[in-house]
Amino acid sequence: MGSDVPATGFRAHGSVTVASNDSELKVLEAAAALSDASDRRFTLLDADGVRRVNPGLQGRFVAGLHCGLDAALEPRQCLGALRGWLEGSGRYEFLAPREVLEVAETSVVDSTGVSYRGDLVVICAGALSSGPLWRVFESDKLRRVRLQMIETEPLGRLLTTAVADGNSLRYYPAFADLAARLLGPHDPALSRLGMQLLCQQRLDGRLTLGDTHERDEPFDFDLSDESVALIE
Repeated sequence: MGSDVPATGFRAHGSVTVASNDSELKVLEAAAALSDASDRRFTLLDADGVRRVNPGLQGRFVAGLHCGLDAALEPRQCLGALRGWLEGSGRYEFLAPREVLEVAETSVVDSTGVSYRGDLVVICAGALSSGPLWRVFESDKLRRVRLQMIETEPLGRLLTTAVADGNSLRYYPAFADLAARLLGPHDPALSRLGMQLLCQQRLDGRLTLGDTHERDEPFDFDLSDESVALIE
């Protein structure tokens, strides 16, 4: 997809999950020893190795797990790029702004009264909490999850990988079982809010920082001269 639709901003530059203490290091070591670690392209790096892979990562940490299969894209332009590519096939049409009023297994009626039929109807309801689509999910006990992130002004230098902190090991299937066994009890406040630190640089140099609130990390990017531009 990245080759077919370059405007998505897809780049397979990998990620580094940083360990700041011995407990997190044990999880990274266990992950690197998994039977499918080579398939996942996991490589355990010491602190100097992390800096060679991503020279922009400074501060104090003991190791990092590099995943060569991780990739990034540009969220603001990705959907439009994909829609444009699909429209070129002659078999796709994007209609907006329209609200779905009725939905069945093979048909949909929108707010303009137009009915659409197909072999299958796929509902992507997002955070919708009203209307006929919401009623489809009433019995599934869904709950709204609020994701809070910030974005900085352009950093002024390149971060060659995405970056995650050791706490993120608790949230992803590849590490969750290991983290539950090796990291010990989770801080109640972090657990309640699902906090972790993730960092991805946009193509224009800005940093998207996510899933954490007022948390001091022992490693940093020296953002003292940078300013936060957007809060999403």
